[in-house]
Amino acid sequence: MRTTIRTIVMLTPLTLALPALAQGPSARTVSVSDLDLTRPDDMRVLNRRIAAAIEAVCPDGPRVSPLRHPDVIKCRRIAAARAKPQIAAVIARRNERLAAR
Repeated sequence: MRTTIRTIVMLTPLTLALPALAQGPSARTVSVSDLDLTRPDDMRVLNRRIAAAIEAVCPDGPRVSPLRHPDVIKCRRIAAARAKPQIAAVIARRNERLAAR
């Protein structure tokens, strides 16, 4: 069974401030099927994949200053918050399968 985590962020509130983000809802699928989430190294790999997905969903867009635009920061925080319960669910399912053995 292929397990995936979807990072979904509604970008509609950001359309005025960041036209590059005006593409509407966006999602990225992060595969965990090749990872053993009981291993710290694989958890680090998962965290890097999620970070890359969040950056893809909430890109920086044109930089007019060295500071990141507040809407990009907000978008990334929302995406990370929405990913957390999905990660927890994947880990819980894995734990249930291990306990059933």
